[in-house]
This record gives sequence, structure tokens and C-alpha cells, in this order.
Amino acid sequence: MKNLKELKESRAEIQTKVEALIAVGEKSELTAEQKTDWKNFQSQIEAIDADIVIAEQMEAEAKKIAARKIASGASALPGPTQDGDSEYKELLSLSKKFSIGRALKMVSSRKEFNGAEEEVFQIAKAEAKEQDISLSGNMHIPHSFIKMGRRSALTVGTEGADVVFTEYGGKIIPYLNPMPVADQLGVTFLNGLNGNVQWPRSTNRLTLGFETETSDVDETTPTFDNISISPKRFGGYVDYTLQMQKQSVFNVDEYIKRQLTIAHEYLIDDQLFNGSGSANQTTGILAFSGVNNLSLGTSGGDMTYAAALSMIRDTEIANARDGKRGFVTNARGKFALAVTPKQVSGVEGNFIFNVKDKSLLAEPFYLSNVIPSNLTDTSGGTNLSAMIFSSNWAGWIVGFWGGLDLTFDPFTQKLGGKNRIVVNGFMDQDCEQPAEFSISKDWNTTTPALT
Repeated sequence: MKNLKELKESRAEIQTKVEALIAVGEKSELTAEQKTDWKNFQSQIEAIDADIVIAEQMEAEAKKIAARKIASGASALPGPTQDGDSEYKELLSLSKKFSIGRALKMVSSRKEFNGAEEEVFQIAKAEAKEQDISLSGNMHIPHSFIKMGRRSALTVGTEGADVVFTEYGGKIIPYLNPMPVADQLGVTFLNGLNGNVQWPRSTNRLTLGFETETSDVDETTPTFDNISISPKRFGGYVDYTLQMQKQSVFNVDEYIKRQLTIAHEYLIDDQLFNGSGSANQTTGILAFSGVNNLSLGTSGGDMTYAAALSMIRDTEIANARDGKRGFVTNARGKFALAVTPKQVSGVEGNFIFNVKDKSLLAEPFYLSNVIPSNLTDTSGGTNLSAMIFSSNWAGWIVGFWGGLDLTFDPFTQKLGGKNRIVVNGFMDQDCEQPAEFSISKDWNTTTPALT
């Protein structure tokens, strides 16, 4: 069967012939041959219309399949199964073709999307429809496409002046963002969710006991509770001037794409560790109920060798699963561990943290400055740091409902010569077994135990 475009072209050709016969019939009676042609044309149009319906259904289904495959990291293109390298290259190729700047211009001039912009837009629409999400923006980016591809207002008179040069040095000096670490830890990410999601959880183990030869055995009853996630909206907007757009010597499209990626990655890490659970935020590890909590003193204290070991001990006492393991803390914590001896009278160089092999107590070690170093406690301790250990990071679940919903608004800020981009998205998180996580939130990393 012909593709949808070819079918529509064939129908248009036949329709032209039909209109010609109608013009003839308005002036004189059709000949027998013309009447036969009329019947044939009508039959052909009916057949083509039926094929068009099928082709449209197939095209819509193909877009849904493509959205699902991209969301799961699979190839969006038809054909034989391909290796991960090929799939990555296909997605990367589409990312390079896609231009936020072109998409913004199409929206501004009220033109329909075409090319790579249309392909990305349709994938996002199919993804949203599959997840029963109502998109309100005029430009959309699928969730899985974000990493292949939110900044503050830029003006030529202030921030923009720094990028309008007489001679361009060839690059933009980046803002020093914390490096994202959630992917490295092995957290479970669920994309393309539809509606609220709930998992039942067993809350006890069955027990057996010894009885006499004829006595009744005791009942042992399983009990359950559940964990669940539901979409929580995040977003923001950025204003930038028309003058900034015209005078910038760097590629504004690529800059916007990169900033969107960075902001999204930072949001995930920040919520993973610091989500408060209030004001519609998700609940992060440091605020989560049921995790093992190590106290180092009434006003904060040092992280000793024994204290760090106890964080592992507490998960093992809870019979935690052995999965993707590891510690994570900030740069202040890393330094404190690297200069704190395992014992007070220890041999020089016998420190808790092994700088050479980048491990802590033979466990993987990760660094993230999203982990706070300005915590306080009720006893007056200030500038305290946190550290987290888990025996099974995959037990922490982060869910996403669709990608990023973007609205390009060239109108409401027009008097000030500015455009506005509004970003919206949805995520939530929960923990399968909190006892698989240990935290410390009162670690005085400003004065490590050096003696």
C-alpha cells in the first residue's frame, strides 16, 4: 500500500478529473465513456479513502510506538533490532536536527511545525496522549529527548552585555553547576507514567512454631501496605530580549537546549536529596520517614570510622537487599573524611576515605554538592553536612509523567521587547524500603577530627 502522502496525492489527481467531468456535465450530457469514467473515478476515490483511513491509523500508531521506544531508550525507527550504539546515534541525530530557535520562530509566525521540529512535537504529543496528559503549551519536548538536547532573563544592558563582543572568543564560560549524580547512583527512573501509580508492600514475615502432637498450630497472617507516586508539577519561565537574540554571537538554540538539560538534571538531584514533601514538592531522602538516622552529637559532631561503618551496619540489621550500593556526600564531607584518621593514634595516611581508589569503607563513593552543607539542628549546631548510604539505590523510585511542556510567548512581554518561555513538567518519588537507606544530617565538616 502507498504511504499517506502518496495516497493523498493520488486522490487529488482523481478529484481533478472528477471536477473536469462535472464541468463537462454542466454544459452537456456525458457520453457513455464519460459515465463509465465517472463510476471508475468514484470507485477509485472510495478505495483510496479507505486506504487513507488505514494509513492514518498506522501513522498514528507508529508515532505512539516511536514515543514509547524513545521513552524506554529503544530505537524509534522501524527495521531490525539494533544495538545500543545505533539507537543512541539515531536519537542523537534527531537531537542535532531539532532547533528550539526554529520551533520558536514557527510558533511566533503562526506556522505549522515541519522537519525535525514536527517529528519531536508529534512524539511528545503521542507520549502525552498515551499517558492521558493534557498539554497546554504550543511546543513540547519528550522526556527522553531532554538529555539529548531554564535560564534567567538575559538583557543586552546587563547580563547580555557579557555575550555581545567585538571579537568572540569561541565559547561561553559556563556557570559552575553541581554535577548530576542520580543516574550514577542507580536510582530507578520510570518514564511515561499514566495516572497515579501504587505498589503493594509486604510489612511482615510469616512465622512457624512448634506444637504438640495434637495441638492446633497458630495462625500466621501476611500484612501489607503500599507506596505510591502521583504527578507533582514543576516549572519556571525565562525572559530574553529581542536585542539579545539578534546580537548574540553564540548559538542561542544550543545554549537554551543545554540550559534546559542542566536545570532538569539539577531539579531531579535536588528533589532526590532535599525534597521537603511540602508546598507540592516531592519527599527526598533527607526528609523521608523510616530511613536509618545517625546522630553525631547534640550540636553536630565528627564522622568517625566507627560512625561511618554504623551506617552500613544499620541497613544490614534491617536485612536490606544487596543491590547498587554506595555513599554520597558533598565536597566538604569528602575533605573531612580524607583527613580524618581511622583511629586517634592511627598511622599517618590511614584515613577513612581512600583518595586513590575513590572508595569509602570498600563501598562506592559519589560526590554531589547538591547534598547540603548548611544544615542546622535543634541544639544550635550550624553549617552541618549530610551523608547518605544505601545498600540498594534501585529501591528509590523517581517517576515522570511526560516530558517538558513548553509555551513560547512572544506577545505579553512585547512592550518590553522580550520573549518568554514557560516550562512545565510532572514528577514524584517514593521509596520501596526506607530501612535500606542510612543518613546523617548533623556532621560538622568544618572541623574534622584531625587528631
